[in-house]
Amino acid sequence: MLTNKKTCVVATHFNHTPHELTDLAFLPIERITDTIETNKKLLSREIYWTAQLRTIFPYGLNKRNELNSKKRINFAS
Repeated sequence: MLTNKKTCVVATHFNHTPHELTDLAFLPIERITDTIETNKKLLSREIYWTAQLRTIFPYGLNKRNELNSKKRINFAS
């Protein structure tokens, strides 16, 4: 948002006026405490919450499931 990029739907949405950075909020919905196979657990919970919260278009701002994206952060290291 700060760089006015338009490569992601969330950024595109919030870069339109009258949005400001203060309009964006993050709300944790689950805490993962098990450190064994963290990435596997995170992927499984992301799938679960994406379905539960219906965040994929046309219901949400996600265009597609990003589970296999090369840009995903690896928390195993």
